[in-house]
Amino acid sequence: MSVTIKEYGSDFIYGVFDMAFEGIRPYLLLYFIGILLLIIYKKDDLKSVFLHPIIALCLTAYNPYIMFYVMEKINLEIRFARMFWIIPLALFMAYLLTSLIFSVSKLSLKILVAAMSVAFVAIAGNLSSDGTNIATNIYKLDNESLQVHDLIKEDCGKDKEAVLLASEAGLYRIRELDPSLKMALERSYVRTFEYTDDEQLQRLIEKKNYSGLLATTVRFGIIFDEVLFRESIAKKQVDYLVINQKLQLDDYFWSLGYTRLGTTDNYSVFKIVS
Repeated sequence: MSVTIKEYGSDFIYGVFDMAFEGIRPYLLLYFIGILLLIIYKKDDLKSVFLHPIIALCLTAYNPYIMFYVMEKINLEIRFARMFWIIPLALFMAYLLTSLIFSVSKLSLKILVAAMSVAFVAIAGNLSSDGTNIATNIYKLDNESLQVHDLIKEDCGKDKEAVLLASEAGLYRIRELDPSLKMALERSYVRTFEYTDDEQLQRLIEKKNYSGLLATTVRFGIIFDEVLFRESIAKKQVDYLVINQKLQLDDYFWSLGYTRLGTTDNYSVFKIVS
């Protein structure tokens, strides 16, 4: 899931905030309760660690009137969710629960509070491995990207450079393993490109926007004029296509004479044949 300024407009920062804390909102609620308690009980030493930084962030990094200009200048849009990692959520929650446990003097109650705290932590959030394909290779690259890399390198050779056109920005991590594999489109472009309607496609065709046309096909499965598609592939010097199978484009690429080198769980890998 991605949040874009184009989609959310002035609510962009709120949209990223909502995405960043999806699945762990009870932790966030506990964090704000703790901040309120710091204010009520006048814990000045702790306020300087947990409260004052949040106030500073709200006035700067989380301020849409400032950050919209900054994001535009330094291309921060696709990375803005990382700004919320600054919030010391886990540290403050650990402090609150530990304080709660040791505020009880009776041993039996202390054990009960500790058990309830552990239960809260376990139930309120999500397992980090939910929906994640854990890497088991020495490169710490997801296994499917490694399979895609191997299919391409078996075909083109170990030391030869090749240009890939991939459906998803996550596949760009292949370059961390092998810099000889180049990407036809910028990662940020693939990640943020949105297809809206046929009028947009017509504008891309009229302007011969090759990047937009290729992104329309590989991201959303939209097929347009075959000659223009081949021209777009040639202009971007694409050697291989890595396409999500959900788009059901295999028959189309076969009709163009492209060779399918193989498949993974989610992707088909095609070699461009002139």
